[in-house]
Amino acid sequence: MSIEQLKKKPYPGRLIIIGKDPKDLYYIIIYAVTGRSPSSQARQIEVESTSRQTTAWVKPIPTSGDKINETNLELLVYPALIVNQGLIVSNGRQTEDILRHLKPKKSAIHTLAEALGRWEYEPDPPHFTPRISALITPSGSAALSLIKKAPSRGTARIYFDLPLLAGKGYLLSTYEGQEESPLPSFQGEPLVVDIERMLSPDKAAEMIYNSLAPSRPEQPDYRVACLSLFAPIRDIEDHQLVVINRHEL
Repeated sequence: MSIEQLKKKPYPGRLIIIGKDPKDLYYIIIYAVTGRSPSSQARQIEVESTSRQTTAWVKPIPTSGDKINETNLELLVYPALIVNQGLIVSNGRQTEDILRHLKPKKSAIHTLAEALGRWEYEPDPPHFTPRISALITPSGSAALSLIKKAPSRGTARIYFDLPLLAGKGYLLSTYEGQEESPLPSFQGEPLVVDIERMLSPDKAAEMIYNSLAPSRPEQPDYRVACLSLFAPIRDIEDHQLVVINRHEL
């Protein structure tokens, strides 16, 4: 993947990439978590599968102890990815609301608009972290959503109705990437990612995870976890899912 954009983002927060492989055979979803606080760092991605659904949860690591801030538990623990009729990915509890609104004939952008119409940005001053979400429906309709604090007051809900093209992807992150306080929210349209050759799910996860590493030894390593999903366009249930958790390396 052409992910030079990530190397220019010291701290992107959480990020989503959705796209297709160059041969137009697979939907690709990447989700990565970075964190600065002890609570954010003391987490991992855990996968739960049933005959009907696959869910990738962001949860505290078993040895987290008192590192987890109980007052922010709803922001720290959530289903980041759900595979059930469609492909849903987000950085919060809104994932489940998107699933509840998913209907076979409804477009991705209308589903996101209905599901997220009452959701706000995260209540974590001074950063007010945006909520980012993406959906690929069974028919191949795709859209992304960014919910963030408006410049003056209130909430800005922005939806992107985007075509999925072979060899292309779209990247959306919670923050612009600069180390500032408060952290600047993502601006503009999702970044276009070139998927230049056929990757395996493990190579894709490894590439994104490595791209989030600090560029200099003296810089802090904010990486927490990364997942990579490859779902055949003709049968998303036959998907491959790879997870990299920093604490397991």
